Amino acid sequence: MTVAITGGYVVPIKGEPIDGGTVLVEDGKIVAVGTDADVDVPDDAEVVDAAGMWVLPGFVEAH
Repeated sequence: MTVAITGGYVVPIKGEPIDGGTVLVEDGKIVAVGTDADVDVPDDAEVVDAAGMWVLPGFVEAH
């Protein structure tokens, strides 16, 4: 299963935050992080609109 979280304020583990970013997840693993224009979203992906939200890929709750 492929899920694309699009349009959010993406804060990656490495690099600068991306306003209007996309996180692509395939089979439960993050496979791409970038701007909406940079990440190729497959036609069969479930798309989640995260406009106006923060997306924190790779963030793990330590508690």
